[in-house]
Amino acid sequence: MKNGMNDPLISVIIPVYNAERTLERCICSLLAQSHRNTELIFVNDGSTDSSAGILLRFARNDKRICVLDITNSGPGIARNKGLEYMNGEYFCFVDSDDYTEQDFLSRMLSHAVLHKADIVQVDHYSVTEKGEIISGRKLLPELLRGSFICLEMFSEQKRIKNFPWGKLFRSSKFREIRFPALYKSEDKVYLFKVLTQCNRMYLSDQKLYFYVLEPNSLSRASFSLKDMDEIKAGLEIRMLCTRFYPGLSVYWDIYIASRSALIYCKLMLTETGNKEKFLQQLSKTFDTHYQNSLHIFLKNRNRALFILLFHWNKRFTAWLYRHINPIKNN
Repeated sequence: MKNGMNDPLISVIIPVYNAERTLERCICSLLAQSHRNTELIFVNDGSTDSSAGILLRFARNDKRICVLDITNSGPGIARNKGLEYMNGEYFCFVDSDDYTEQDFLSRMLSHAVLHKADIVQVDHYSVTEKGEIISGRKLLPELLRGSFICLEMFSEQKRIKNFPWGKLFRSSKFREIRFPALYKSEDKVYLFKVLTQCNRMYLSDQKLYFYVLEPNSLSRASFSLKDMDEIKAGLEIRMLCTRFYPGLSVYWDIYIASRSALIYCKLMLTETGNKEKFLQQLSKTFDTHYQNSLHIFLKNRNRALFILLFHWNKRFTAWLYRHINPIKNN
């Protein structure tokens, strides 16, 4: 498929892992895009359900669909596989349990051309599996100029969302940047690296993406070894800040301290090997980064209460967390 001056090829990369319940809806929303010059790259990340069969069935009927198979490696590595394969002048990511408006791609492309943007971010609806919309606040459109302002807003968690989906990227600027081999928070590292190369980013107020919420919070409340990747990601970004953007380091101290405290509380509710070793590691990491960022924490009352309580008594805070997030022991 050739790129045209007014009809550029857009590559859409979709990592897929055991998504049989939601995959068809995702595929149909992408096939129905008003911008037709697309390359839909589905990366099957070692699914054990019927996802592979669903992908092959659709691929037989539409030449725009490409299916790549890899052993289970996590969403970051799956997206990297798609980045290696893609040919588009622009690219974007969609999660396999989400779906989009019909003009999702065309509107992002229009913004990219009009504003000469390296990245376009659109707004989203948070929805239940049944499609019920959870209300969210309205954001104003804004054009950001310069990589530092983009990095600052991202680090302060203002406006720039820390997800790869809902964004259109210019391939000539970002095609060589890759996700780290992490199962969690790999998208934060990727986006930070991308934003270091971004000269112009347009933030749209148009809600064009449907982000499907998990049906229950059990997986978020219980500990997994993959949770430790969140700390690794934060440390990697903070290292980049220390070398190139020292003024932003404190915001990643906040992230690392907050995640260390939360993961500590989750771990206290879980029986796993090397539990005490992980608790000590998380406690030490929290103490280091808490001291660096206390003055910023105190400006956010909701977050400060949890962090100050955790600093005062870690195990008592974990006890409170258990009563807020009850987990059934199987």
